[in-house]
Amino acid sequence: MAPFAVVLGLVMPHTGYAQRGGALAREAACNTLNLASTGGPMPRDPNVLVLRYLGSANHELIYRDNVFLLDAHYDRAAPARPLGFNFRDMKRATAVFIGHAHSDHVSDAVAVARQTGARVFGGPPTYDFVIANGLPMERAVLVKGGDTFKFNGVTVQTVLARHSERPGLQFQKAGQAFREIQAALGRPPTEEERKRQEAIGARGSRDPKLETEGTIAYLFTFDGGYRLYYQDSAGPITDPQRELAKSIAPVDTGLFAYQGFFLSRNQVDATMPLVRLFEPRILLPTHHDESGGGFADMASEPLFMAVRDEFPETRGIASLYRTPVCINISSKEVYVGR
Repeated sequence: MAPFAVVLGLVMPHTGYAQRGGALAREAACNTLNLASTGGPMPRDPNVLVLRYLGSANHELIYRDNVFLLDAHYDRAAPARPLGFNFRDMKRATAVFIGHAHSDHVSDAVAVARQTGARVFGGPPTYDFVIANGLPMERAVLVKGGDTFKFNGVTVQTVLARHSERPGLQFQKAGQAFREIQAALGRPPTEEERKRQEAIGARGSRDPKLETEGTIAYLFTFDGGYRLYYQDSAGPITDPQRELAKSIAPVDTGLFAYQGFFLSRNQVDATMPLVRLFEPRILLPTHHDESGGGFADMASEPLFMAVRDEFPETRGIASLYRTPVCINISSKEVYVGR
């Protein structure tokens, strides 16, 4: 029997992973909770990719001299848990890639771009939102799907996706029930918390084009061909996604949205089509934590069990806020830091 390593509650075969010892374990960037964007270390090895989950659908992706931010919603009000850093301390970023412009994905994009000098990439509603909220036009990049951008050692392609579809009245009733449960079993928000949550919620777009034109997924292809696919809302599969998958699946790593339906059965049904299409070798769910007063925490186990049944070779990782997940894109070794 092959040795096993337990990583954040998940049992994964040790083969292909560097959970103890090895070069990845000696990387300072793989053993700190300090973000590169707030002054933490960059990886020394040019083959090392570092991923950090930053709550909601936010991630920090570090490779060579690039610090990519995927979505930018960091300012959180109770009952959401704090992320462990202040987004106003983020001083380094190469680019900010926004999946779509709802407030829980874009609320802090303009502030972070101003602080770091990064450009903000996004679909038409995202572009309109960041321009309207003070980002200089030369720092906003409009994408519609099918675009390609080059960075040091990385090519980024965009593909038109779809926002998740939720029946209006049914979803409203579920949201109201969730808030009533919070009030009955927890404590009601203070007036200050309520106002703060409303202010955060106002920092986003409600453009109806978000559903069909404004949700963008991103494919990162690194030197040597390693592929990472990121999508922050699990809507119906689009024709451009199907065409892209023909040439890239299986991808090495997938960051797929897993949120929005309150019940894991419904969310698994929404996320699994993405898994079937892109067949990630490593799956990191995103957008699965409690977000303000709107969503409950979603356990990742039901998704991982569904994936295991259909794709037993796919490995799931559910990392904590700011924990580095380090991948050697040459050897495919993975190390989950602390």
